[in-house]
Amino acid sequence: MGLNKNASSNKRLRARAFASFGVLFSFLVTAFAGIVLYLRPEGSLAAWARWNVFGVDKKGWEGIHTLFIIIFIFFVFLHLYLNWKILVNYVRKKASESLHAKREFSIALLLVVLFLVAAVARWQPFWEIMDLRSAIKAGKYAVKTAPPVANAEELPLEDLCARINIPAGEAASKLEAAGFKAEDLKTTLAKLAQKYDTSPEKLYRIISTP
Repeated sequence: MGLNKNASSNKRLRARAFASFGVLFSFLVTAFAGIVLYLRPEGSLAAWARWNVFGVDKKGWEGIHTLFIIIFIFFVFLHLYLNWKILVNYVRKKASESLHAKREFSIALLLVVLFLVAAVARWQPFWEIMDLRSAIKAGKYAVKTAPPVANAEELPLEDLCARINIPAGEAASKLEAAGFKAEDLKTTLAKLAQKYDTSPEKLYRIISTP
């Protein structure tokens, strides 16, 4: 019986360790992906500049962030389930021992409410974080040359050239001289950029430079 109890206890300890490490690792990945996505430009601009971090594009980071939020929530609930009695007893003990826990609880709650109200009411300087996000989203730090029209990278080369008043043959010649040969004038900057592992923005600068 003693051996069975020890074995059962070891299993519980391993489960708690598993949950704790799961919370830690999934939180780190979620937090990092959140920071990366905060720094990303708006969707079409991300495609235009071929924005990526560590070779992972915008959609990839969105997938990582979403998946690891789910994993993080799972591990948090597992951690709470495995440690619920311990947590409840600890809180009750500390609350009865002194006022410090109540003060810490009140201060933490007050800060959370303050940030929540600041976000809803758009108070400064808190809202500067969102103002910075708006600038990043608009491509201020990732895009050097803005696209001439929406989804310019998806337009056939001849259509794009017609919109920017550049002869399509001249644009194709400029690209070929720079080492980017377009098979025909129906191809798009997006396809050409993918073929040569570059960005549509770089190819557009080549054809638009006098």
